[in-house]
Amino acid sequence: MGKLSREKGAAFERRVANWLNAVLGTSESKDWKRELRETQQGNLGDVRDSAGEWPYVIQCKHMKQPSPFQALKEAREGALQSHGRQAFGIAIIRRHGGENLVAMGEDTLATMLCAMQEDDDPYPGREQQIVDILSYLENKKIDTL
Repeated sequence: MGKLSREKGAAFERRVANWLNAVLGTSESKDWKRELRETQQGNLGDVRDSAGEWPYVIQCKHMKQPSPFQALKEAREGALQSHGRQAFGIAIIRRHGGENLVAMGEDTLATMLCAMQEDDDPYPGREQQIVDILSYLENKKIDTL
């Protein structure tokens, strides 16, 4: 991979991390960052929360002809390698000049949806938070990815 491609990929990873921070908020103990160990230790995902509390590993792809299935495969491998079976891989894919696509397996989607409906939701208030996020994005005119 050439230097320009690496720089473009790193810029997209920073953009995804910044977007997640804008949407979900940050705290001293938790914010979304690029996973810099990715290049040194293999596939750990490109973006993760700094505290390691969220069970999601995000793989970012910004390419001319991206493969959503390959990106999702890498995200799942990164989740398994960095968190074991308790994590989920999500791919955020951007095609040159196009829009973004979020890819996840049905297991990830089902887990997210069930967590919002359960009484013992590990993320209490998630439903209201989603409404708040959508309202925030609309009011602040935050750039989508």
